[in-house]
Amino acid sequence: LKLIHQHPCAGIIDLSASSKLTDRAILEIDPTRAKSWSQLNLTNCTLLTDRSLEWIAKNCPHLISIDLSHCHLITDHGIEMLLSHCPLLRHLFLNGLDDLSLIYQSEQNLHTWSLQDRFHLTEPSFLHSFKQSPSLKTWEASLYSISNEALLQIRHIQKVIF
Repeated sequence: LKLIHQHPCAGIIDLSASSKLTDRAILEIDPTRAKSWSQLNLTNCTLLTDRSLEWIAKNCPHLISIDLSHCHLITDHGIEMLLSHCPLLRHLFLNGLDDLSLIYQSEQNLHTWSLQDRFHLTEPSFLHSFKQSPSLKTWEASLYSISNEALLQIRHIQKVIF
């Protein structure tokens, strides 16, 4: 976090090596520093909760990409906050998160959605994702059982990785 304070205009923030990063540390960042953030990597920040996502959603209006892979304490509420308050968000990485429903109202702008690593997605959630995300171009997930009918419904996606 010291680097964030030293470089207030940095647009790409990688905190993935900060496994002890807490909500308190995020909430103590000067919000004016977050205004220019376009990419945020929080992979393996396992102590972060929806409180951090709410702060990010309110203070990062230019966020285009966020990686929350293996942040096991976040919930659907936090993801919905990001999707509804970050209109430029195009790339969402939720690898390794098993407990999310993925039934969101504000995912229409996403271009990349990654849900790899132990994420067991149901076919109804899978189809809902595509119906809600007309601009989706890349979708990655661990999905072990899907019908041919469901696959036909996602023909517009350029890249699907199972």
